[in-house]
Amino acid sequence: MTTVLLVRTAFLKDHANLVDDLLQGQIQANDYIQSSPADAEKVVGDWLTSYSQSTIPQPVLDSAWSHLTFSNDPLSSALIDSAKHAESVDLLDPVDNLSSIFDLDPVNKLLTAASEHTVSGP
Repeated sequence: MTTVLLVRTAFLKDHANLVDDLLQGQIQANDYIQSSPADAEKVVGDWLTSYSQSTIPQPVLDSAWSHLTFSNDPLSSALIDSAKHAESVDLLDPVDNLSSIFDLDPVNKLLTAASEHTVSGP
């Protein structure tokens, strides 16, 4: 599954500059991970060791890292599909117009400014 950055519409309107800063940080972090994957893995491994007070064996970290994908795309269709699956087994009440929660304009503005590929919604 994926982690999706969400903010309320009112927050976006009132604090667009903060959302832009957060998105810019995400884009820069993803660029770093793509350009320096070994360094990024080491940074995460060191943090996990510090946080957990336990060293993760390098083969375990390598294996876990190889199964991760970092992207600026919120994979909106995956969230919608997951919601439909949850609805089909009665884990979630039906949600009308779920696709309307995605406003990709802020991230696409920053991706365009960085000469990176934009993302699309459902």
